[in-house]
Amino acid sequence: QINQLIKITIMKKILFLMTAVLVIAGCSKSEDGKLTLSTNQVSLYSGDTKQVTVNDNATWSSKSEFVAEVSEDGIIKGNHVGKTIITATSDNGEALCEVVVNAKYSTYTEPVLEFGVDKATVKAKEKRTIWEDNGNVISYKGENSAVKKVAYLFEDGKLTSSALSLSYSYTEEIAKFLSERYQVVGKTDDDTFLFINNDLDKYSMGIGLSVESGFIMVMYIPQSPKSRSIQAADLQELKSILGI
Repeated sequence: QINQLIKITIMKKILFLMTAVLVIAGCSKSEDGKLTLSTNQVSLYSGDTKQVTVNDNATWSSKSEFVAEVSEDGIIKGNHVGKTIITATSDNGEALCEVVVNAKYSTYTEPVLEFGVDKATVKAKEKRTIWEDNGNVISYKGENSAVKKVAYLFEDGKLTSSALSLSYSYTEEIAKFLSERYQVVGKTDDDTFLFINNDLDKYSMGIGLSVESGFIMVMYIPQSPKSRSIQAADLQELKSILGI
């Protein structure tokens, strides 16, 4: 009889402990105040997608949809090269995921894009071999078979724009290079394709791609929703400088 009572007591304790464990496990996701993602870091290419899951009903948002967007189901899509933060939000708080969109193409080294700096700064940052330093223009030799020449324009000693002449045989790769970094917004009457470096209300630089006689020209110029558009005079001057 005593042994039977001991067995019953032990069984009750075991059942109590098992019940407590199940209750804790079932409530931990909502009662411990911590939202958890399946991963806190995602790395992908432009156009690729990756699924991230969360341990609660949550809404999703992206700090920069220009870089990456996220669906209501937590599917992240890479848009343009860069870094952003994806946030899952529920009644239990927020959980963050760092997203890095990597470059697949490295066709050329982009020129110095710090508009407004002086010639000395450009020379210090530019690693290619100098071709010519003449007044308001500095030009450099290309660093590989894709690049023919790189040019910088200055006004009152300050950088106003830069451009490259690139081999026509790299046309498709150049288009992909720009598309994974910048947003296509259209083209001009002379068939110059235009890109911007952020969303339509946030961009600070315009990029033009045009097909010239025997080469591709890519031009970079400071731009914003409130600034002037790419001027025909700028295009013409850069074309004349880059003509080989």
